[in-house]
Amino acid sequence: MLVETFIKDKAGNIWVNPARKYACGTLLAPDPALVPITAPAMASSNPGQSAPIVLEGAQNSVSEIYALMGEHDASETADVSARESVVITDLVGRHQLMNRDILCDHVFGNYQLPFPLKETIMLEAQQNLLFNFLNNSTGGASSYRFAAKALKLESSEETADLTRERAQELGLRKAFCAPYWLTSDVAISLAASAGPTSFFFTNTRNKTLILFYNMISTVKSSSGGSGDTEQEFTANIFDGLGRQLTNQAMPKNMVAGTAQKPYVNPWPIMLFPNNQIRIDFTNLLTNRTLEIFWTFHGVSVFENVPLWNQKDIQIATPVVDSRQMAGMRR
Repeated sequence: MLVETFIKDKAGNIWVNPARKYACGTLLAPDPALVPITAPAMASSNPGQSAPIVLEGAQNSVSEIYALMGEHDASETADVSARESVVITDLVGRHQLMNRDILCDHVFGNYQLPFPLKETIMLEAQQNLLFNFLNNSTGGASSYRFAAKALKLESSEETADLTRERAQELGLRKAFCAPYWLTSDVAISLAASAGPTSFFFTNTRNKTLILFYNMISTVKSSSGGSGDTEQEFTANIFDGLGRQLTNQAMPKNMVAGTAQKPYVNPWPIMLFPNNQIRIDFTNLLTNRTLEIFWTFHGVSVFENVPLWNQKDIQIATPVVDSRQMAGMRR
């Protein structure tokens, strides 16, 4: 919910939002002393963990994060980069923004194509997001860097009232609406030539999820192989009500996206609390085990809150008093 360019008063007049001239873009990054973010290799089936990484809101301002970007250092091996994951916790709302750790490549875009959050994250001054990075590979240590793009409304004597009102408006929204990532309940691993095998994606929260994007990546047990090495697998998708969302099993390239270019679902998938998405996978590789990483992204909202517009999660245009606007112009 970024600052609107235009607002409408009760008489139907359209005005340029006065908050626009006080807003500016900003980049938020963790403490340089903690970068690059490293985690040791997995040992005895236990993922290596980084030190907790805190991302703090800009001082004396309200920051609204709308995109995430990051990169693996060149020192990482390909297997480490393909398996590195992260858990993000909103320390203000005291909740995780994902059902479990999610691949970094499904959370952060790159610096040219950052990942677009479907719902923004608000940070007031000295409010924090917590990032815990996990190394799920035995192939060596991980090394990662990230930053967030945000809109900043800085508080000053002139903008104090606007900043306070903006913080209250965003705070109310964030109390019932947040970005969310959903991945499979357990790791997806298919034996060579495995027929249809079901895996589940469960909404364990007390909120309804509205899922807009898919991100998919795969890891083979070794390079090469035979069979369909281009598509690698097919997927048949069923929503939380058991409805089949595909008329037949779809090949990977028909449903796959990345954090840089997420695949947009034909229509947002609504998943109510304790409901599950089921996906039946078939391995098209005849002599390789295939690991599949599939992530949905969208928003979580309280079930008893009206879902004003499920397609784009956009609150109605603010309505203000025309006399108030006239005073602002003076």
